[in-house]
Amino acid sequence: MWDAVAEACAAPMSLRKARLAIALVDSYADRLYAAHPARAEDILIFRAQLSATSPPLALLLAFAEQKAGAPELRLETTPLSPSDYNRLSEAEYMVSLYNNATIPRLLLIAPDGSRHDVQQTLHDALETLRNLAWGDTDRTLQHRVIPPPRGEGSEA
Repeated sequence: MWDAVAEACAAPMSLRKARLAIALVDSYADRLYAAHPARAEDILIFRAQLSATSPPLALLLAFAEQKAGAPELRLETTPLSPSDYNRLSEAEYMVSLYNNATIPRLLLIAPDGSRHDVQQTLHDALETLRNLAWGDTDRTLQHRVIPPPRGEGSEA
């Protein structure tokens, strides 16, 4: 799962890689339940509890369910403010120059219309899952297996 998320973050416009990463996050939630069946009566209650612990994780689990009213995954052109430029990679900066200060972004569109960056959502959901699976003890492990969000820790 960690590699799939890293690949999705390395290819920020790939719908296919984002879908795979989200499906693996969803599958990991099931694996957590199997490893700790005493946490809830059944898997649906356990998944609801997971969703309650983390809005980003809830968004990904809802997308993976693909029920009516689930979040949608879209590639959309996003305008940039001048303060956004220092967080862009060189390639993203060049794209923004040729596209009138906009860049394409993969977004999860929630049923309420709110937009969530897929890379940031994956990062936050994985941090929640890691903390649930291993506790919040080894921050160096987190930075090796969970890609940091754009502009945070990218120099390491």
